[in-house]
Amino acid sequence: MSPDSFDLLMLLRGTTLDHQARVQIGQRLHEMGDSRPGVGLLPDGRPEINWCPVNVPVDPVSFQNEHARVFGGFGLQPYYIARYLVTYRQFKAFLDAPDGFDNDAWWQHLTPRYQKQGVLEQRNPADNCPRDTVSWYQAVAFARWLNALYTGEELLSPGGGPQRLVIGQNAEIRLPFEWEWQWAAQGNFNHAYPWGAWADGVANTREARLGQTTAVGMYPHGASWCGALDMSGNVWEWCLNDYRNPSYGQYEGHNSRVLRGGSFADVAEWAVCGSRFNDLPNRRLDYFGFRVVCAQPMPG
Repeated sequence: MSPDSFDLLMLLRGTTLDHQARVQIGQRLHEMGDSRPGVGLLPDGRPEINWCPVNVPVDPVSFQNEHARVFGGFGLQPYYIARYLVTYRQFKAFLDAPDGFDNDAWWQHLTPRYQKQGVLEQRNPADNCPRDTVSWYQAVAFARWLNALYTGEELLSPGGGPQRLVIGQNAEIRLPFEWEWQWAAQGNFNHAYPWGAWADGVANTREARLGQTTAVGMYPHGASWCGALDMSGNVWEWCLNDYRNPSYGQYEGHNSRVLRGGSFADVAEWAVCGSRFNDLPNRRLDYFGFRVVCAQPMPG
């Protein structure tokens, strides 16, 4: 990382920096070729993921939705979640790769009408901004491609145990189930936002008055307990499961899928950890994006 990049990242740690300054720092990092781990690509061209380990309780976890009703009791195994949302540069690698977007394998069992769904223009096409205007189908296909690229690689146990996660065996890269997303955002802390109570200047929501995404990771004070960034604000994040039937995790069907975390276009109330949004999986709005997890394979 160049000295200039280091200085910019140190500036981000200041609590008095305004939202527009964070936009400008993100743009400057983009112009310099943002070299933060997890934002771009490895030398071999694979998207680089900066994984945050997420330990979990032994007992099943119940969560509350935006109406304060408890839904489900979901068992969790230790997993990893990406520190950053998937960026424009990383998704472009998928679009450009000979074995990427056009490979039929990544679209299997998805609704035929939306396989290889047309890609819309990015709202904010900076390499280090989250890939927006992306559908659930496209996010699933990207995750499958990424999983294949990393098959056989091992990660230390995120729970600190002796058993490693081996991608392609006891783990896979995929979209998170919403209970995985929420545990990474909130854990067992009794607070509304990843960082605690609402505070000005720690997330890109409508209150920031930016009207656009920022580069990923511009709000280090908004980190969740596990270290994941931008889990409130910037873009809504696609989750794997069905909205009306959360335990439904199949790829087939065209039911509405869950989105979590709020966006730059939404007020802070929608960015609380327990807020659930949904849309049809083919929808590609300019405030929809995603991040990935490395976790136990989806059943079936």
